[in-house]
Amino acid sequence: MRSRRTAPDPTMPPVFVDPRADEWEQRELDKIRKWYGEQEETITKWENENKNKAELKLKKIKAELEEKIARAVENFEENVKWIENTSRKAMIQVEKEKKKEEQKVKEEANQLRFTGIFPEQTTCSLM
Repeated sequence: MRSRRTAPDPTMPPVFVDPRADEWEQRELDKIRKWYGEQEETITKWENENKNKAELKLKKIKAELEEKIARAVENFEENVKWIENTSRKAMIQVEKEKKKEEQKVKEEANQLRFTGIFPEQTTCSLM
């Protein structure tokens, strides 16, 4: 009975030493290394291109946000100026009205002092 032939164990030393086998092995290994080297280059190139695209996109977004923030700050500052201006005008108006009413009361008080006649105080009664 014959035994079946199995693949040689790569850890065992070869039975026959043939330089052609070594040359063939080297050529095949070189082809494999070249092929996978090209694959690695392609992957690395793809990775770098996509990282660069992502970085450019991020920079663009950051620039847009900075511009938007600058516009918002400018708008805020204009709004604050408008509020302060409006408030200042309102304060001036209130101060004028206050002085006018105070002057009116002083004039009436002087009139009362001069005439001695005081206005009747009326109370609101619903009866």
